Amino acid sequence: MKIRGLPSGSFFCHWGFIVFSLLAVLSGFRIAADSQRWQLAPLWEALLISHQVFLWHLLAALGISLTLTLYLSYLWLTGRWRRLWPEGLPWHGMGSLSRWLNLSGVLLLCLLALTGILTGSESAVSGAGVRDLHHWLAWTMLVYWLVHPLQKLLLWGWRALLWLVRVRRLLPGPALGALVLLLAGGLLLLPYERLWRAGSLTVVATTQAPVLDGQSDDPAWQQAPTSTLYTKLGNDFPGAATPVQVRGVSQGEMVYLLLQWPDPDRSLTHIPLQKQAQGWRPLENGFSRDDEVTYYEDKLALMLARDPLAALLSIHLGRTPILGAPPSRSGRGYHYFSRGMADIWHWQAWRTDSLFQADDDYFSTPGPRVVCQKRYTAGYFKDPALGGGYTSNWDFYDSDGITPRRLPVDGRFTLNPAAQGTAFALNGMRWTDSFPYTVALDHWPAGTLMPSALSKAPLRGDRGDVRARGRWRDGLWTLELARLQDTGSPFDVPLAAGTYLWVALFNHAQTRHSYHLLPLQLRWAP
Repeated sequence: MKIRGLPSGSFFCHWGFIVFSLLAVLSGFRIAADSQRWQLAPLWEALLISHQVFLWHLLAALGISLTLTLYLSYLWLTGRWRRLWPEGLPWHGMGSLSRWLNLSGVLLLCLLALTGILTGSESAVSGAGVRDLHHWLAWTMLVYWLVHPLQKLLLWGWRALLWLVRVRRLLPGPALGALVLLLAGGLLLLPYERLWRAGSLTVVATTQAPVLDGQSDDPAWQQAPTSTLYTKLGNDFPGAATPVQVRGVSQGEMVYLLLQWPDPDRSLTHIPLQKQAQGWRPLENGFSRDDEVTYYEDKLALMLARDPLAALLSIHLGRTPILGAPPSRSGRGYHYFSRGMADIWHWQAWRTDSLFQADDDYFSTPGPRVVCQKRYTAGYFKDPALGGGYTSNWDFYDSDGITPRRLPVDGRFTLNPAAQGTAFALNGMRWTDSFPYTVALDHWPAGTLMPSALSKAPLRGDRGDVRARGRWRDGLWTLELARLQDTGSPFDVPLAAGTYLWVALFNHAQTRHSYHLLPLQLRWAP
């Protein structure tokens, strides 16, 4: 039997499906490998791609969606859709099986596109169930890649390869018409800025600035409209998606933000030190590989940028996303930009909250490797500081044991979440409430707990630009933030109309945070 090859419309669509589906699977499985739930991740490490994986997955999804639309339009315009519909059951011959497989492939791609759109959307329905379905549909696609060509090989033998690489004729009228319509529609949609953001945050002017006390009862907050984001994944968050309510007000040159999100428990512990028979040992569950998920305080990170795609462009997954740079110790990747920057406000439930501040940081291009650097952070940097802040209660970290820098005056600390009134639970250990460590003065018995971070004084300089105060009550965190609208610093992004805002939540986790990809855009009320 002579293999005539595919009609031009089917030929180009088939190769579009092959290329975009392969990119989608390799990037999608890399995203899945970053999850704690996928136990097969180490087996796939060598095959999966690294770098700007979220961006590539989005481009692959767009490519599949556009190719699928083009293919269905082509089938309709040429009348070939009738050949897609099965005649008889799959076991009624190879011809019937072929049509069933063709229809199954189209339906599978439609389901992948639909669940992908829902997974990437900023809504409460895009939860774990939809995400898991999308994941298993991707596995089904791998099986389809094996079954579909196998059926062609059984039907035509090695000549089936010619069917895939030979085009029957070049761009007939219907195929060209479908392509022109699709490209025209895509070009019209691309400039539509609303596609690249989740909504807007309207900042209203107030005559009475809110008091930064971690409460939302100020009159200023009552007049501010609320915008809601839905963050996904992260460490140990209940539910499919975590809603974050955001409000903004301004008074003069100051801008105030209020953020509220549910959290069933308040986590204030940060790598506590426990006295054991052999000495002091840090309590950790992943800290030595930059992936602590138990002994860490709750945190929130807020990102500001002028580019609506900044979140996509700042995420680089994989063990070695930067050639020549140290590999990621967690294997999860780094944050950085190839060019440009973003402003990061990093609030920590007791390290910075005890200072009434959030750490002012930024993402930029990757920095060089520094000899004796404790942790390579690629493009994640702290703003310059003139003093203050906090420091670790050790000079050299070893998960098997450390020598403290200082000892507490009062060692009555506890990990019991019901005893949140202790000095350890609220403020860690202040430098002034401790004294230099010596073996002779280390009389604490085995079992004694001590904080691992020493609070000095409020941050000064660029790093201390953001004031903050959080409060947890009845399963809800309320966080107030304040900063000048424009600090004039090259490390900050002005809080101006058009600036984009993202939020990441950390539930007693060091680096595993929930996230959303579509930002809020700041607007000022008239």
